[in-house]
Parts: sequence; structure tokens; C-alpha cells
Amino acid sequence: MRTTTTMALPRAALISLAALAAIQCAAAKKVECSEIKPGKLKSLAQDTHVLLKVDKKDTTGDDETQYENLCARYADSPTDRVKGLTIGNFVIDTDAMDNKDSKKAMDVAKKLGAEVESEWPTYILLKKGTQDASEGIKYGGEKTVEGVTNFVKEQVDVQVGSLIYYIDTLDKMAARWSSIDENGGMKAQLEKKFHAYVAKFMIFLYRGDAKEVAQMYGKVFSSVLEQGDGYVTKTKERLEGLIKSDSNMSKLKIEELSQRIYILEKFTDPVEVSAEDNRSYWFAILWNVALLGCMFFLVVGMLFSTEESTTEVAGDEKNEEVSSGDKKDSNESKDENEAGAETKKEQ
Repeated sequence: MRTTTTMALPRAALISLAALAAIQCAAAKKVECSEIKPGKLKSLAQDTHVLLKVDKKDTTGDDETQYENLCARYADSPTDRVKGLTIGNFVIDTDAMDNKDSKKAMDVAKKLGAEVESEWPTYILLKKGTQDASEGIKYGGEKTVEGVTNFVKEQVDVQVGSLIYYIDTLDKMAARWSSIDENGGMKAQLEKKFHAYVAKFMIFLYRGDAKEVAQMYGKVFSSVLEQGDGYVTKTKERLEGLIKSDSNMSKLKIEELSQRIYILEKFTDPVEVSAEDNRSYWFAILWNVALLGCMFFLVVGMLFSTEESTTEVAGDEKNEEVSSGDKKDSNESKDENEAGAETKKEQ
């Protein structure tokens, strides 16, 4: 299946976020990376999840650039989403190991399992409530922004960054929708309905954040089908107006509205495609429909299989009862014959 789920910031969403960045910083306390001292680590981990970058002092290079980008993404995150996560640098001054603080930092690094200098920077995650540094979870993937943020998402379900999702196949369906002439007669109306219903069914293929976004696409398809193409322009203008007029709107709310604006834009952007692109598009649609069909028949098959198993068990129990009854009758008959024989013998 060629359907992909990725993340990107559309132009309108980027402009909206940038326009209110300064105001939002003033309205709420901005999260940012900090240096975390060994003596503060345990108490900090009681209140929040803690992501540490264990590294030597004054580092440079690509790994440090990736960390700086991670901190920038963290600072740009909606505060309500990341308030339960602290990201910080755990510095070890390898040039002053005779120093008391450096020795203490290295001792903690050993407990964290991050004492090997050749592996630095080493990312360690301490979940909220962690009592001992040895319980930290070591990240073993590529030390990139995407790799580390995905690691945090998997471990503690916190999404770092202010991001807009897009679903490639649904974007293409929306663009195709907009290229269909609304006054094209019955054929055009049937084609639009086809795209709308397929989009609704495709929602069942997605999980997590992607499912929520897919549901947004489905709602727009339904609304446009009911209210016409004018719905897209009217709703988009209304949402953009809300962002511009409310200076106290949270980053999380701006992100939500920007996500909706991005999806609406796809319904106003007709596309011209080649014959090859057209074949690929319809293949993707048919593949998704076939996949949904397989899922449906699989569920139905499992239900019937369960019913048959229940029937078989009931039948086996009934046969056992009949068999038990026959055996009982046979034993009673045998007892009667033996009693008759004894009576005859006594006579």
C-alpha cells in the first residue's frame, strides 16, 4: 500500500503560527532545554518525564546541531502538550575529572548506563516517578531530531514539536475532488460521492494521530458533499479569522485550526495528472478498498467460526449426555438380568 502518513507545515499554517509566536510566548511560560545537574535529577524525575543528553562539555558538530534543533522543536511545542516533559543537557567535564562535581556526574552517568565517552552524546529517558538512575531507558537509534522525538513518543506518548499532519492518499483524493466540475451532471456527482465514501471507509485503516487526522478529512468530504464547494472557502476564511482575532489562543488550539485549514486547502487546489499518475492513483484507491474488503470478510469469518465452535461444543455435550444415558440403561439392564438369574438359582 503506497499510502503514507507524514508531517509538514503548510504555508498558511506557518504564517498563522509565526504571526502569533511572540504573543504566545508572553501569554504562557515557554518550555526550553536546560542543563540538568546530578543533584537535581532525582527530584526532577518525580514531577516530569526527563530526557537527558549525556555529553562532554563544549561539544560541537552534527550531533550538537541535532540537539539544538531538538531544543528548538521542544520550545516551539504547545505548552499544554509538553509540560510533562523536561529536556536537558547532562554535562560531564572530562578535562576536570579531579573536580568533585565532575566525579559525581560520572558516577550518575555510570548508573544511567551512559559512561562510555565514545558513545556520547547518549540520550537517556527517565519516566516520571523513576526512583533510581539505573531505571533510565537508553536510546539506541540514530541521534537525529526525528529519531529522538519518535523515541519519546513511543515511550511516554508525548509529541515534541508543533506539527501538521498530512495523509498522501487523502490529499490526492481531495485534489481530484476539486478538479471535478460541480455542474458536470450525474456522472460528476457520482464520482464525487465515490471519493467521499471511499475516504470515509479509509479512516478505519489508520491508528493513533493519523486516525484523528483521517477523520478530519472525512468530515470535510461529508460537509462539501452536503453543502457544496462553497463550504471550503467559507470555513477556511472563518478559521483564519479566528486565529488572527484571538491573541490569547493557545499554541495547541492554533495547531488544531491550522490542521483543519491545511486539509481545506487541499479541496481548493485542482491537479492535472498524467496517464501514469492516474493509473497509480486508481491502483492505490482500489488497493485500499480491497484491503477494507478483506478486513470485513476476516471479521465475518471469525464471527462464524466462533458460532460454529459453540455449536460443536453444544453438540459434543449432547452426544456425551446420550452416550452416558445409553451406558446407564445398559448397566441397569445388566443388573436386572443378574438379579433374575440369582432368583432363578434360589428357586
